[in-house]
Amino acid sequence: MTYQRIEDASSLPSPGPLDSRAREKQDLDFKTFADKGAMWEHAKDIAAFANALGGVLLVGADNQSDPTVLKYPGVRGQTVPEVMDIFQHAGSMCSPAQNVDTVPLKGPGGVDLVAVNVDPYVEQIVASPGGHEKTGRLPSLWRFPIRRASQTDDIHPENLSMYMNRQVRAAYLMLAGIPQGKRSRVTFYFPQIDYPTTGVKRTVWRPLRLEGVPEGRNFLAAVGNTTTCHLPLADVLDVWEESDGTWAVKVSGTFDSSANVLSYRPIF
Repeated sequence: MTYQRIEDASSLPSPGPLDSRAREKQDLDFKTFADKGAMWEHAKDIAAFANALGGVLLVGADNQSDPTVLKYPGVRGQTVPEVMDIFQHAGSMCSPAQNVDTVPLKGPGGVDLVAVNVDPYVEQIVASPGGHEKTGRLPSLWRFPIRRASQTDDIHPENLSMYMNRQVRAAYLMLAGIPQGKRSRVTFYFPQIDYPTTGVKRTVWRPLRLEGVPEGRNFLAAVGNTTTCHLPLADVLDVWEESDGTWAVKVSGTFDSSANVLSYRPIF
């Protein structure tokens, strides 16, 4: 699912032994210091979250000194406004520039923290400078980072086209917003055409299990009975939460389950 923003002290991961929330992962990265001399590195971290599902850079948090425990030493050796300015500037170094939400917080014991919330970017892939740029000019090289698990990776050239397709990117982010616990029964709405009599198209629906969206691929997997079928992400028109708390997906193609084998057919 998309990332969990940190906007106040109540949403901070708990200090102490690491758990599923209090650890570095796809949507969370801990920083003990914001290095003004490594702006390109901060820009890379921002672009990596923007190209994935969003995430938070939490400055003043530490699990490096003891990898089993999360500590909050707080912002040290620099002021909170300096940290906020560094990450705002790093966001402007990305291409296209990213607006990050820097939030000053008080952590356990009253220490100063800064949460840098980075939203996923839908319009296109986000690049960051390829290295330390001292001249102030645009860098000659760009990289396309993405957050995978607790690490930052680079998108391979052969996969760039998928991330540059706005429709596919938007569908991926909408589907990622469906909580894991709600994916066992998702209502898929799709058109059905009355052939060969009238040719009238009507909307029908069926519950399926959302198996997932393979990372770096252009399809989603849905399961009906025991059969899995793949749907192009470009065919996903909308995703929403119903009033009863279940989730729904609207697609442009149609499903067929002849001989109890679920299949999907695009409608051109």
